[in-house]
Amino acid sequence: MTETTRGHKLRIRQEMLARRRGLPADFKSDASKRICEHLIQWSVYQKAKTVMTYLSMPDEPNLNAVIEDAFNCGKKVCVPFMRQEYGLMDAGLITDLDDLVTSRLNIKMPNPKTCTLVDPKTIDLVVVPGVAFDRNGGRLGMGAGYYDRFLEYVPDAYYLGLAWSIQVLSGIPSASHDKKMHQLLTECGFVPVR
Repeated sequence: MTETTRGHKLRIRQEMLARRRGLPADFKSDASKRICEHLIQWSVYQKAKTVMTYLSMPDEPNLNAVIEDAFNCGKKVCVPFMRQEYGLMDAGLITDLDDLVTSRLNIKMPNPKTCTLVDPKTIDLVVVPGVAFDRNGGRLGMGAGYYDRFLEYVPDAYYLGLAWSIQVLSGIPSASHDKKMHQLLTECGFVPVR
């Protein structure tokens, strides 16, 4: 990756994170509900037996309603489980939102003392957060490469990029190792990928 591309990604990341942080709390609450409704009614989600989602940070869409629905429907639910090695994660099984701890990155994750890891090849749907997405399925994350590395092990799953509509851009810089999303979802509904 060139210095120009790296710099361009950094500028987009800073701008998008600032936009995301500036969203009012009532918008985030209402928009999260709409996103969850879209996702729960989606046929790909309904057919999935094992779903990997994320545990939201304060300025990301909150998917707790989807997680609760998946529990109630008897789906296997897994979330990112951060390894000790920076940039690497596994899929950690959760059966209750109360059995979570705060990781070194200040995000929620399964309790390392009780966590069961899920074979990535069994995952049907991966809901992927991002700082920005584009209409070609491109994704810009936080820059550590956790998801790009992890998705290498989940080649047959459906990748759903999830963000606020203000985070979907016409184009973002990408490298050959960047994984493309199959579809995007915002509070406005599903966004087809070209």
